[in-house]
Amino acid sequence: MSASLRIPQAARPFVRFVVGSESAPAHTLDGVFRFGDAQDCVPHCLPEKHEAIEAAYVWFNQHLIVPPLLRSCGRSPTACWFRSDAGEMLVRIWELANLLRDLGLCVRYVWTNHPGPIVSYDEHQIVARRPVPGRRCDCYWEMSL
Repeated sequence: MSASLRIPQAARPFVRFVVGSESAPAHTLDGVFRFGDAQDCVPHCLPEKHEAIEAAYVWFNQHLIVPPLLRSCGRSPTACWFRSDAGEMLVRIWELANLLRDLGLCVRYVWTNHPGPIVSYDEHQIVARRPVPGRRCDCYWEMSL
């Protein structure tokens, strides 16, 4: 039985925020927890923005489990998606995404009912394999913040 069959319908669509060039396909970009530009941008922002961003990351470190597949560094063949029934996690991730956007980063909101093969999930998120270019078409919607 597929893991996606055990996840309640209320968990869909799955959502994530990615950071990177608008010309890059969303499935190739990393999310707001793994992209590299934050370290370059955060020290140069206003102190209150810096504190808000740091507080957001601290909150997520305390409340969101890092899936075992992602504990290693480097490019992962998987991507994390928030479940749409994740409650406060969604409120907080929207706030963090807007803070990063206010720094001038290109942040996109992406959602789908079919994120790819699900390899892990918990009460807040799923981990799905990223699509292999040319092997299947992407099935997601997105908008820039």
